[in-house]
Amino acid sequence: MINKIINPSKTEDMLFLSGVILNMMNSEEYGAKDPVLPELLMTMGIENTINLIKYFGGQTVRIPSHEEMYKSFLVIVCFYKKEIEGKSWTDIKKEVKVDINSHALGKIVKSIGDRIKIDMEDLKAMGIDKFMEGLENHGK
Repeated sequence: MINKIINPSKTEDMLFLSGVILNMMNSEEYGAKDPVLPELLMTMGIENTINLIKYFGGQTVRIPSHEEMYKSFLVIVCFYKKEIEGKSWTDIKKEVKVDINSHALGKIVKSIGDRIKIDMEDLKAMGIDKFMEGLENHGK
């Protein structure tokens, strides 16, 4: 609907619309409590902010801190190296080059692996194995 009123390819229209939205988001009349949405708009751009609101509007969304995101990324990298590449914790520590507690991380990695196995079993029970087999045979 906005595209019918304002031309998204026209910079002036987008700047005007962005300014109006920023003003509304900062207004107490519209329930502004903090500057998060205007900051998101400035960081993500109007189209991505509109998509974010479209998918998560009315919900409380918790964005992880930089440290939480880093730790999650580290866990995924270690999971991949341990479970997919089959590397030892000694080799992983050398490659990752951060001080990791392999015992604690090992429990998390095992838990992820267990969840993936359960998910795969659920998918097989739903007949996904036939679907996957069809994909594999498609190019032959």
